[in-house]
Amino acid sequence: MPRPFSFGGGDMGEPVLLAVEKVVVDEEVYPRSRVDDAVVARYAECLREGASFPPVEVEQRNGVYRVLDGVHRVLAHKQAGMEAVPAVVVDLGSRDPLLYAAERNRHGQPLRDDDARSVARRAFERNPGLSVKEIALAVGRSERAVRDYIRDLKARYELQRDLTIFKLHLLGWTQEQIAEAVGLDQSRISQKLAMNFGKTAEIHSQSLPVLVVDTATSISSDYRKGFSVAEIAEKNKWPEPLVWAVVLRGKDDLARFKELGWPLRTWDLWNFNDVDSRFGDPWPGNIPAQLVAHVLYFFTRAGALVFDPMAGGGVVPDVCLAFGRRCYAVDMKARRERPEIVRHEWKPGDLCWPEWLKAKPDLIFWDPPYFRKMAADYGPGSVSALPREEYLQFFRDALRLFAGRTAPGARLAFLIADWREFESTPALEEDESGAVLLYHYWRIMEEAGWRVTHRIECPLSTQRMNGGIVQAMQEKRILGVVSRTLLVARRV
Repeated sequence: MPRPFSFGGGDMGEPVLLAVEKVVVDEEVYPRSRVDDAVVARYAECLREGASFPPVEVEQRNGVYRVLDGVHRVLAHKQAGMEAVPAVVVDLGSRDPLLYAAERNRHGQPLRDDDARSVARRAFERNPGLSVKEIALAVGRSERAVRDYIRDLKARYELQRDLTIFKLHLLGWTQEQIAEAVGLDQSRISQKLAMNFGKTAEIHSQSLPVLVVDTATSISSDYRKGFSVAEIAEKNKWPEPLVWAVVLRGKDDLARFKELGWPLRTWDLWNFNDVDSRFGDPWPGNIPAQLVAHVLYFFTRAGALVFDPMAGGGVVPDVCLAFGRRCYAVDMKARRERPEIVRHEWKPGDLCWPEWLKAKPDLIFWDPPYFRKMAADYGPGSVSALPREEYLQFFRDALRLFAGRTAPGARLAFLIADWREFESTPALEEDESGAVLLYHYWRIMEEAGWRVTHRIECPLSTQRMNGGIVQAMQEKRILGVVSRTLLVARRV
């Protein structure tokens, strides 16, 4: 006697009844270009007459079930006004859902050539680690056909992978770390790098991966001919900071400032208000690349190791590329297009140093979230949203941890701003007990083993304030905050 269906979950492979409104058709995993409306209508008519169909296959995601096999049956149940649809909930494990759906959907009729090609390309674009054999088995085509389907995508992927190897190598990553990041054996990384030089302090800026050396030579030639870096980057499909790393190789820091068009500030007032779009991705609270470059110029030497514990849009590693510094960077979010930024979460009350970062940084450049500022933009879990005492305790713990992972003499560049409850509050009526000021950070740094050596003012622009807001602030005697200070400290 067959087991009765029941609403809710079930073991893998056990048919269950699912509420039809919770079963969705997701185009991302549907292997065909279109649904056959005639088939749906015919199935719906059969359902109205009391017929039943084999269970569909679904994957549970975020409280709903997306169809892997049986799209026409699901749509027919909805069209017939049925409340539930029999289904098997599949646990895919590491299997690609699109390829699984393609393989299962072939039981009725083979995929058309254009659908097979589309599935192969979509699957490879989402997961370049898929083998040609895996894709071929799923779409029901020969490996030769699949190679033709994805030939251009594979070439583009291999170029991006080699550029990643190049970038990470310039940033001072070990071959073991690069191998893990790009999914190749370490022996293959060694083969891709032309190690034909002595071990010097600037080793990272004197070598090139074998597969990009010709393009790098062409890039240098085009730059000498007067082509802009943006034009060269577009022509060769290289990231612009990586092009700068090539064209600035061998130049001293002053020459790099000149080539980048950045005037060098020689005093302790750095008025950099606008970000340079050539470096870093759009990101909440992005900092000017010029500011990072000045820190590198005054407080590091060529080949120094820089650590960015909250990398955000990647300005620091990008500027390190242009200035011949090594760099390790982490952030709470990992992104495929930014392989040099490794996912690492600084959990308040349970801070830990990245296990893979064995070397001791010469400089830590830290632009942390300011207290209460842009907390909504940073998202849940942001340090800026912590209560005041927990926020300050986070910095006590973090700065002690950083001191323990650096050698005496290492530098910390800490970019921060005052926070006061000034909005809608006249200066005379502010409650100073809730403020978080430069003084608090300074004291915490000194207690954690960092001796402040320089205070550099990097104010935000007052020109961005709306005239009406300024007038209202003046009338109410409100004193706003545009201060931003760079504290540079030495590890004692």
